[in-house]
Amino acid sequence: MRIQAGEFGEAASIGQTINIDGVDYPFRPVALLSYRDLQAHTNGTLAIMAQETIMMLVGALGVPGSPLPRSMDARRFDGEPQLLSVDTDGMVASNTMGWHLFTPFSDPPKSLELKEYGPLALDMGHLVPMTMADPQKFGFDYVPEVMVMYHANPFTNAGNRTLVEEGLRKLDLVVSINIYLDEATDFADVVLPEHSYLECYNLINFSHDTRGLQISQPVVKPLHDTMDGMDILIELAHRADFLFGEDGFNTALNRLLELEDPYRLDLGRKYKFEEILDMQVRTHSHGEKTPDWYKRHGNDLKRNLDKHGIEERLGVRINTDIYRGIPYWEASPVHERDADYDFFLISYKSYMTTYADTATNPIMHDL
Repeated sequence: MRIQAGEFGEAASIGQTINIDGVDYPFRPVALLSYRDLQAHTNGTLAIMAQETIMMLVGALGVPGSPLPRSMDARRFDGEPQLLSVDTDGMVASNTMGWHLFTPFSDPPKSLELKEYGPLALDMGHLVPMTMADPQKFGFDYVPEVMVMYHANPFTNAGNRTLVEEGLRKLDLVVSINIYLDEATDFADVVLPEHSYLECYNLINFSHDTRGLQISQPVVKPLHDTMDGMDILIELAHRADFLFGEDGFNTALNRLLELEDPYRLDLGRKYKFEEILDMQVRTHSHGEKTPDWYKRHGNDLKRNLDKHGIEERLGVRINTDIYRGIPYWEASPVHERDADYDFFLISYKSYMTTYADTATNPIMHDL
């Protein structure tokens, strides 16, 4: 283990840079990659935390030679979870928060993603570069002029990079809200830097059939002249005059976050994101809790497990001790020898083909 750690640190080339198209970047040609084979084991959470901590320590995230960090912003899943229910056909209703599973057919289409042509139009954003190349061909009566990218890099999720580049060059204005520079920011007219996740508040509910919120809190004050990403969007909507009214950004937030009276956003008022989080918590808890409660207590899962005697009553132990800010070593049962077995067979799936995610596969790009 010490030999491997030494080789990894040496290969990380800490302090070295590489010049790409006249720009100097940190050069860190190392990576720690894992998937279900590590995550799904007992104490897999600790292992993944340790893996990411090592990558951060050597500066090998989002720079040449290292993996690209890809973020799925959990805010889109916030709000009151939709519990299982019976649909009109007697089957379980499909409740996938944050996504529109069906878009009525329309010819010509209304969306650049061509969602009207998809039976399960979950997310077809990768088609936008194609439709932007020739909007008239698809029957659009408008031509896109402005693009705002928020936590997004179209070069990593669209198959034809040439079309992406051509589409961005056609736009009159490109704005990127980001925490680092990437291929997309090279084409942006304006880059608006936002807080990192260590500098801002957020609420997380990455679940569709259970109730519970977790709060993400800043651990340091903002190091630079940045803003929370949602506050940037609110400010842009205000200056562009589409924040207020029935068709405004506040209306969209009420719908997306599923805010309920009396905690819905006033359609004629400008809010700070922390105020919106407060209203979201109150909606979610039916007025019983505030963000301050979550700041003091965090998630109430541990208290509920103890209160209802889950381990004693059902014999199921949920180890919540591992949910800490810094990883620590705790052996997994897979490291213990089982006297009843001399041979173990472990299967796995290559991370290069997981979910058929070929859009970001560099080998496929070279074919």
